[in-house]
Amino acid sequence: MRVYFNYCVNCGAKYKYQASGSTWVVDEKYNDHEYCPECKKAILEALDKIPKKSELKWIDTDLVDLDTLLEWEKLENEEILIEYNGKEWAQKFPVMKRVFTTIWDPLSDEHSKTFQVNGREDHKDKLFCASYWPKSKKVISIRTYVRQDMDGNLIKYKTND
Repeated sequence: MRVYFNYCVNCGAKYKYQASGSTWVVDEKYNDHEYCPECKKAILEALDKIPKKSELKWIDTDLVDLDTLLEWEKLENEEILIEYNGKEWAQKFPVMKRVFTTIWDPLSDEHSKTFQVNGREDHKDKLFCASYWPKSKKVISIRTYVRQDMDGNLIKYKTND
């Protein structure tokens, strides 16, 4: 557990900020690296008065299949290696990717694999997440991240591509 003393960017008060740990020594709801608990509470109360207009959600999709996503992941990894090739610092630090927990199937003695990949081609503006069984390539789920209004309707944005 790491607890630091910070100074609030709004009022300048000195306060405790808990950067990590599972047991909270400060009120978790008002724990913030920039604002003291009093200012953070005021911010949250002000935001509670504004109704949400939309939210980001993962939804199941059939826009792409598993083979396409696996190819995109391979291309993405190759691009990262090319970009970092020859840079001294790149050999000291691994490429950071999101880590997912796995599901274990005791019947086949197999762990699932889950990965995220940025869309390509007609889906450049999307982020995909796929879960599957590697031995059989059986899909558990393929999802994409979308913005929906509060009635569940998709909100589409223009891209600059």
